[in-house]
Amino acid sequence: MKTSEGFSLIETVLALGVFAGGILVLLGFLSPTIQAVEEHGTIGSAERAAQSVLAYLSERDFDGIALAGLVDGSDVESLPTLDDRKLLVDRLGERVGTKGDVDAWGFERSTDAQWFEAILIRSETAAPSSEALSLGAIVFVVELSWPAFHSNGTPVSRPQRQRLFVNTSLRR
Repeated sequence: MKTSEGFSLIETVLALGVFAGGILVLLGFLSPTIQAVEEHGTIGSAERAAQSVLAYLSERDFDGIALAGLVDGSDVESLPTLDDRKLLVDRLGERVGTKGDVDAWGFERSTDAQWFEAILIRSETAAPSSEALSLGAIVFVVELSWPAFHSNGTPVSRPQRQRLFVNTSLRR
């Protein structure tokens, strides 16, 4: 009687197929996890960008912000694409400025950095704009949206962006 040591070619191929199938199933489970980690990182960047916007605003003229820098909530959708009331913030939160500032820095919107767009939305219910100067405080919402630009440098339309809203205030 003949005894065989080891596995036949068919058994080996089947075992490798089952192993490869298992690996593919595991990789399928990892894909949503990887996306969640990327999204968490982006939200963390958005939070840093919001802090950078507040730091930027604290260094600016309070009266100018109170009178001209805020947008009414009903006007947000109708703002021109690169309105000077919109601020651009790089992903690291190191640079904050208007479109003119970004152009002056020499950044290409498509290649040198990825940008958040920040809009300061007036909160009339918390502190009416007519009282902001006399109270010495303005209450507003910072709306951060991303991505601000496609890879070719053209703006991404608002409905296609992710958003983060931060309620905040600024004192004189």
